[in-house]
Amino acid sequence: MSATLDLTAGPRAAPAVAQALDDHLGAFLSPILDRLEAVADNRLVRTFLATIRAILTFCVAATLGSLCDPDAVSPFGARVAMAGAACC
Repeated sequence: MSATLDLTAGPRAAPAVAQALDDHLGAFLSPILDRLEAVADNRLVRTFLATIRAILTFCVAATLGSLCDPDAVSPFGARVAMAGAACC
C-alpha cells in the first residue's frame, strides 16, 4: 500500500485510486474489525464494512453533486449536502 495517493492522475487512474482508498479504509478500520470478529460472526463484520463503504460512497457522491450544481435538489425533495459541509 502506498503512503500517498495521486488524486490528480485523471480518469484512467480511477480504479487504482479507488482500490488504494479502499485499502486505506480497511487499514483504518482494522482495529475495530478485529475486535468485532472476535465477538461476532464474520458475515456481520463484512456487512458492517460494506455499510461504512456505502455511507462514504453516498457522502462523496452527494458532495460531488453539490459541487457540480449547487442548487441541486435530490429526488426526495431535499437539498443535497453543500460542498465542504459535513455530510450525513
